[in-house]
Amino acid sequence: PLLAILEGCPSTRQRRAYRSVWRPMGSFTTAYGKHKPACGGACLLADVGSMNLMPVSAGLIIGPCVLWFTFVAPRLVLLPGGLVAPLVVAVSMCLSLMALFLAWTTEPGIVPYVPIEEKQDDTTVDGETTLKRNPRKKFVIALNGQHYPLPYFRAKICRETEACVERFDHFCPWVGNVVGLRNHKYFVAFTIGASVVALEVFVSSIYIGTSGQLSEELKAHERAVALILASYTAVIILAVGG
Repeated sequence: PLLAILEGCPSTRQRRAYRSVWRPMGSFTTAYGKHKPACGGACLLADVGSMNLMPVSAGLIIGPCVLWFTFVAPRLVLLPGGLVAPLVVAVSMCLSLMALFLAWTTEPGIVPYVPIEEKQDDTTVDGETTLKRNPRKKFVIALNGQHYPLPYFRAKICRETEACVERFDHFCPWVGNVVGLRNHKYFVAFTIGASVVALEVFVSSIYIGTSGQLSEELKAHERAVALILASYTAVIILAVGG
């Protein structure tokens, strides 16, 4: 039985061929679970309603950065080498937002699946054989007329999107999509980018808000904004960076 199972398991070459051939990037016409074609079939977007917090994620990055560029960056520019910090924050913010957008719009690695009835043995009670009723249904991946168990592709069915995703990691409401085989790198890039932006804003805001060198020139509301930004980004570093 073990040899039969191994013979039915798709090889690494077959899995790679599936990833390169089946994936219809730029020509999506069919919905998979709650993933529906968008932008003329250029991408699949998960229609999860209020669970899609991608716009909120973008706002939580853009909003603090706008405050930072308005109140903190002008003070940094006056210091020696102060032009470097705004440039680094701007580049990091753009890269983070780009990774967020790609994590949201990239098809996560959806594989087609079908339900099958799981065979169950008869049960013998007091010498009489009884059939088990209501056989359980399980799901298998269907490729080229063959059925494969989900573990062969390290796949799971996402409860939020009702799609089967290869190398399923989790459903992330902050990117509004499932994190799987094809968008995992963008998700990681987004979390790293957001953490870097938060760290840069935190350090510079702490410096401006507590600097004795600028104490006489710094206005009360500028100091307050700097300290608020420092507190906010500290939370982001602990939550997202961790």
